[in-house]
Amino acid sequence: MLERYVEGDVAIWTMAHGKANALDIDLVGALSEAAGAEVGQPTRAVVLTGNGPIFSAGVDLFQVLEGGRKYLERFLPAFDQALRRLVAFPRPLVAAINGHAVAGGCILASCSDYRVMTTGRVSFGVPELTVGVPFPPLALAILKSVWSAASLREAFYRGSLLNGQESLDRHLVDELCAPGEHVRAALVAASRLATIPARTFALHKRFLRADVLETPEDRAALDALVEVWASPEVAASIRAYVERTLGRRAGA
Repeated sequence: MLERYVEGDVAIWTMAHGKANALDIDLVGALSEAAGAEVGQPTRAVVLTGNGPIFSAGVDLFQVLEGGRKYLERFLPAFDQALRRLVAFPRPLVAAINGHAVAGGCILASCSDYRVMTTGRVSFGVPELTVGVPFPPLALAILKSVWSAASLREAFYRGSLLNGQESLDRHLVDELCAPGEHVRAALVAASRLATIPARTFALHKRFLRADVLETPEDRAALDALVEVWASPEVAASIRAYVERTLGRRAGA
């Protein structure tokens, strides 16, 4: 599900969770656990990537529809915890975007300090509102720390998905590389960032991300999210999106 190996002083985490690396209870739990455990390791930086053609297609909407409110009551707090641990990770975190990073996958990549994206048929964006679901407060804060206001409005209300060059032009990613070279390029970036004294990097990151890190852990807000995500209207919108885009019927 989340494979780890070390090259030099950099840990590489590879999401290997089905074809789309869809975010569900298991994968967000593994990411959260990995972020906590890595702090105790001698590594100086982390590269996060995915296997296959997709970095992450975002939240597993099939599980949302099948599990309903009970599933969402577990998933949304677990997703929030994973994002908190990743965005606060004190060492350099580099995203090696090997393929589509959409919705929750785009948010996941945006937690990183540096983003390398492969060229080719790769989409980057956050179409949540066109799917019909609201953003968790922390996810929104993470996006606002990376996207310009104009780009974020376009992404929100049009559901625009960007290719590599468009993402680079908007400063959403830091570097493009040839297909298959994403991990190598990310390792170079991670090794460069790892030359900064660890305590200096951690302190600077805390200052730089103060607005994001100060987003409160608001149980009432998460409860409100569950209420909306689980509502019949939103469930119908999710179902229509899944059937329209994937051509698959999603549970009643």
